Amino acid sequence: QIFDQCVRCVSVNGYARLLVIGFASGTIPKLPVNMALIKGFDLVGVRMGAQFMIQPELGVEAMAAIMRMTDKGKLRPHVSAEFSLENFRDAFRLMERKEVVGKCCITFGGSSRL
Repeated sequence: QIFDQCVRCVSVNGYARLLVIGFASGTIPKLPVNMALIKGFDLVGVRMGAQFMIQPELGVEAMAAIMRMTDKGKLRPHVSAEFSLENFRDAFRLMERKEVVGKCCITFGGSSRL
């Protein structure tokens, strides 16, 4: 659903590139090819895992850049739920029901980042 909404949001007046990184919903969307033609956008498959195997130094650089952005507060993943280790089953139930938006975290030692 999200992918379909993204495709429909692309303006015909501008240039866009849609990056396919993964399928978090579990379903693989189908794109009518005429949408790319009509709206004039590029569709690019991003295979970072495969690329990191070919260029391991790229993975190291990317992780370092992500950590720098996190340290500066520029990246703040949304944590929708947090569970203690003792309640890990509840975390898995929440994920199984697809009720997680963002991240579902299991904390250790009573510490919380929320």
